[in-house]
Amino acid sequence: MAFLPTDKELAKLAKRRPRRSRPVKPNRLQESKLRQAMSLLWRDILLPATERIQYLVRSGASIQAITDELERALLLTRTQYAGLAPGIIDMWKAGVNREVQNAIVRSMTSSLGIDLSAVLTQPDVSEAMAAATLRSVQTITSIPSEYLGQIARAVADNFSGVPLSEGRSLLGEIQQLGFTSYRRSKMIARDQTSRLTAALNAHRQQAVGIEMYVWRCVLDMAVVGNPSGVSPVGNKAHGDHWDLEGMYCKWSDNSVYSDDKGQTWKKRPSAWSKLAPGGEILCRCWADPIVDPPKIVQKLITY
Repeated sequence: MAFLPTDKELAKLAKRRPRRSRPVKPNRLQESKLRQAMSLLWRDILLPATERIQYLVRSGASIQAITDELERALLLTRTQYAGLAPGIIDMWKAGVNREVQNAIVRSMTSSLGIDLSAVLTQPDVSEAMAAATLRSVQTITSIPSEYLGQIARAVADNFSGVPLSEGRSLLGEIQQLGFTSYRRSKMIARDQTSRLTAALNAHRQQAVGIEMYVWRCVLDMAVVGNPSGVSPVGNKAHGDHWDLEGMYCKWSDNSVYSDDKGQTWKKRPSAWSKLAPGGEILCRCWADPIVDPPKIVQKLITY
């Protein structure tokens, strides 16, 4: 059983200087579990629907017959996804929340030498969890509509004489769309795990008095904003992360940054990200929290 720090421990803690602490990154086990669940959904629900459509194409069926099958498949798969997604998401988000909490406890214990688990179990994270549920369920349940809609457009183009991508046959186009959709369903696991981790990280770290962090990114060619990379300029869908590397940021205000360790704050340029690390699609960045003992003590004495 965890106990709150004693007055003696708090007094000793208040004399320490701010320091960086170990970052909390997305848990790969929880990501893997969601990825496996997403893969099973696709194989058990969308693959059979795809095989029925492919059979009709191979058989030379009419566009009406294929369209009827697409409509039937859309209704069935969308219903099945909607029924299964909430249960998958509930298990996944509980696992991510548990791992984020445990990681912050380990980080704080290592940095401060005291156990803060009693404090970290108290913050209400229901809003962050509810937002994650809504976003993730919507993302997952959109997969059948998006995928079968793409097949419907390919069927319509084919019967209208419009050439398909890269000169593929209709059957080849359906196979390519299936491969892309299956791969996307697995990528969703990484994206959603990263976003939920970012949201819970911000909430729980602020709950113990951590107000600032240093933005860190992997500094490879895929980082948005890298002048030599594949995406040298940030945009509305994914802001510039390259220029945020090493900058001090506030959990409470994603619109500002500091290049002098939090002494002064500036508005982030329009091309920069306006979210915390991990908040944008497939973001691989992370936050190195700045542990400021006096501020943490002020927070702890309220419990």
